[in-house]
Amino acid sequence: MLMKKLFVLPLLALLLAGCNNPAAPSEPSGDTSGGENEGNTFTINVSSWEEAESSHITRSSQGFTFSTSGDNLSGLISDGSLRIYAHMHLAISSETYTMSKIVFTTGAKKDGKSYKWGAGDLSTTTGEYTYTKDEVTGTWVGSSKSVVFDTNQQVRISSFSITVLE
Repeated sequence: MLMKKLFVLPLLALLLAGCNNPAAPSEPSGDTSGGENEGNTFTINVSSWEEAESSHITRSSQGFTFSTSGDNLSGLISDGSLRIYAHMHLAISSETYTMSKIVFTTGAKKDGKSYKWGAGDLSTTTGEYTYTKDEVTGTWVGSSKSVVFDTNQQVRISSFSITVLE
């Protein structure tokens, strides 16, 4: 009986320790979790990324790199979104894939007659970018291994859905 306890306890400790590990490392290295791949479309959920606040944040997931730059702050915050403040840049790139479509899901909220934190505050000079009237969803269409988006106001992104060419 004592032998069984001595074997089971360390095994149980190993299993429990694995449950406490964050889904994404604080320093990105290669692919991290936080997404799904369905055919040519990859869905990346920001909520699995570790919280951080800096003017330059870089995370990698499923062959894509997401990085912010500029003179202001951006952050991965506790509500599970990537917060990018005004006048910042968000670069999405891949050495592996040519992207043909990127769909953003944002945390847009109605603020009087306009929206805040939404897809309407993103712009790019690469490809074609549109967004829904409620600014919850933004869609980029083009053909590129790298796309840079600029923010006019704060934007909060909860997920990316990226379609690639075969």
